[in-house]
Amino acid sequence: MSEDTIPQFNLVDSPWIKVQKTAGELELVSLEQLFREGYSITKLAHESALEDSAMLAFLEPILLRSSFFHFADAEDFDVAAFGTEARRNWIATLREKKVGNFDFVLDYLQHEDIKPYFELFHPEHPFMQVADLHTEKSTFSPVSRILLDSDSDHFSMRAASGKGTLDYADAARKLITVQAYDYSGIKSGAVGDPRVKGGRGYPIGVGWQGATGRVILHGENIFETLLLNLPISRLFEPTINENGEEDFKIANDLPVWEREPFDGAAPRNYPKEITTPTGPCDTLTWQSRRVRLFPKNGQVTGVLVSNGDKASEKFQDGIGCEDPWTGLRYSKNQSKKGQEIWMPLQHNQERTFWRGLDALLVLSPNQGGDEYAPKKPQTIQDLNRYFPHNMKVQVQLVGVVYGNQNAVIESTIDESIPVELALLTDEFPEHTAAILENSQKSMDAAIQLGRFAGSLLEAAGQSYEFQPAATEAVLHRLEKEFRIWLSQVTHEANPQELKESWQKLASSFFKREVENMLIGASPKALIGRIKDDKLISAATAQRACHREFKKIFPLAYEDKTQ
Repeated sequence: MSEDTIPQFNLVDSPWIKVQKTAGELELVSLEQLFREGYSITKLAHESALEDSAMLAFLEPILLRSSFFHFADAEDFDVAAFGTEARRNWIATLREKKVGNFDFVLDYLQHEDIKPYFELFHPEHPFMQVADLHTEKSTFSPVSRILLDSDSDHFSMRAASGKGTLDYADAARKLITVQAYDYSGIKSGAVGDPRVKGGRGYPIGVGWQGATGRVILHGENIFETLLLNLPISRLFEPTINENGEEDFKIANDLPVWEREPFDGAAPRNYPKEITTPTGPCDTLTWQSRRVRLFPKNGQVTGVLVSNGDKASEKFQDGIGCEDPWTGLRYSKNQSKKGQEIWMPLQHNQERTFWRGLDALLVLSPNQGGDEYAPKKPQTIQDLNRYFPHNMKVQVQLVGVVYGNQNAVIESTIDESIPVELALLTDEFPEHTAAILENSQKSMDAAIQLGRFAGSLLEAAGQSYEFQPAATEAVLHRLEKEFRIWLSQVTHEANPQELKESWQKLASSFFKREVENMLIGASPKALIGRIKDDKLISAATAQRACHREFKKIFPLAYEDKTQ
């Protein structure tokens, strides 16, 4: 392709990011427009939670690096003096809806040393790609290869006829998403990759973000969301640079567009199989794949996807797993005496809301929690230092369920939990414990309902068998009630009253569920039968179920008149 035929599409000033404005309308904006008008942008609004998550992870390092240069260029800036109070004031200033607050980001994006690296089809360093990537036979795939929801015509959100081409804006978004969430399996063998055997690139695992459980905090607008998801303490802690001067740790944490030399077909640091990222900026823009887009007549008509870099998942003594958006779980199998190993915590597909809530509000050891309980994401650990306690946020849990040896995407996990910011911190352990207790009791009662459904079958003459479908169905229906209740909980509430209020609400809910199941019970179950000289009927099962509910929700049954 000659110079005069190379398409021009720079992500800085070309519209390509889908957003929802505060008035509700959808719009396509450039990077420059997003960072100029962010107070009027409610959220990203792409086709899937995976795309939104990947795009937000791409935007975060832009804010981080531009902040670093903003401080580094300031006259007489004192790194050591930029402590918790100074950072808190900085965050508070940026949250104020003032025109020009984020001009330092615009300066960064327009800088002559930065903007060219956001050119999607640059002849030497195309954005998140390898310019001359090719196979021995110069083959490539249709663009459907980077539509992670549409490799199968049966499950695609797009009609088959719509998968032949992508416009540049869509291709840029899908490029970022495939770097973050691509499935594993055999890839096209790129010339220059020493790992290729027989023209094939053998599996190195899924995209980095797909190997984690994303925990994303959403504020009132996109600026507030970006600030909430900044790993502030980790990044702006002082360190000593190579000149013996005090500097920020982020100084050496480079996103892909600032790294040189440019990525080639070979992995970073070869022959090492696994690389430890330099920090969150590196991690959030991690190049799990080597990609090349093939444009023609204003559209992307083909794509080549090969293996990229495999990141280290291990976290030990503060080194490794620099991802600020994932919790960590203790790995007993990989840990040794005197060496604790922690790995990214993935979301559980079953009862995602309830189990996700447990992981999100996990009690730390100094709150009486288990020493090896999951660790909260770095961003959540920072919250109490930099944001007001009474701030309401939506906590989004995003994850991927891969199948067939991680070679296909089976489903996406996407849950949102409304909560007051203070309850995510370690400052109110009694409130956290009360919420977790209410969650656990709700699951216990749901299990009891599954037993009740099994008892109805027994009363009708069948063998008793626990009914898991009844448990899962009632937990799904109860989610809405719990979300509403949780959204109204504040750190000023009395923890005991929190337990009582939910137990009363949940007890009434489960009683109604039992009544509804009785209405649908068969005549045989209502009449009952004699087994081992005992009557087994819908009525006896109901009484047994209510006895268990009384044990689970004792505060709902207390007589306070005595």
